[in-house]
Amino acid sequence: MDIRIHAGNLKTGSTSIQGFLRQNLAALNASGQIYIPALTQNPAAHATLARQLGAEESLREKNPNWDQIRNEILVEAASTVPILLTNEIFIRVPAQRLKDRLDSLFGKPEVHLYFYLRPHIEMVTASYLQEIKTGFLRARLPRVINKLLTRREIDFCPVIEEFKAVFGAGHVHCRDYALEHFPSGNVLQDIPDFFKLPVLGDPALVAPSGMKNISPGAEAAALLLHLRQFLPEAPERNAYLRFRDLVFNPLNVALALHLA
Repeated sequence: MDIRIHAGNLKTGSTSIQGFLRQNLAALNASGQIYIPALTQNPAAHATLARQLGAEESLREKNPNWDQIRNEILVEAASTVPILLTNEIFIRVPAQRLKDRLDSLFGKPEVHLYFYLRPHIEMVTASYLQEIKTGFLRARLPRVINKLLTRREIDFCPVIEEFKAVFGAGHVHCRDYALEHFPSGNVLQDIPDFFKLPVLGDPALVAPSGMKNISPGAEAAALLLHLRQFLPEAPERNAYLRFRDLVFNPLNVALALHLA
């Protein structure tokens, strides 16, 4: 049994990838080259799976979505078709716990994990902007910076080494998330090669549409939302840049000192 887990990282086009897979789920599952469980019926199913695999035994919830996706995978367990799972929450799951749970549920499958990664400072900046979208303000930066820096998805170098130690270095695949490296500047053009699934590059498949959070544009949207409290609706470019620096300079100086 071959399980391939696209485990993130955050702010590396995961939403676009998941939207692409969901919109093409029927065609992909009918191809005989890949099986992606549950995304059509419940787009959050893979997040449910990641949370359930990562939770302490005493904290695991009885969740019908968990049963659905587990049973779907069990049905496919005898097949030689790779099963693809995708959610950024997988990077937060302790590696040994993930391996133990997958082994106990699915009979010691062959597991490969895939990570798109960005430089640490870019990751903290993106996460900070995500916090802005959910209510944090610039004035609170000193109170959130340590929290941001110690998240598994941001302090990802030791996390990747943890996954390598548990699953084996040959089973952990990392790639730089830099749009200039991707054909047409599009992460979707990169995934057939990265996930080793050529079917994902079938030109008959449709690109995702109506996405709510396409990286890296989400960072710009978050920044603009934050700046609305300081700026008129249509600021001059110089004013926008000046206030942008008010947001980023303290962050970048603090990061440079912390990571030096």
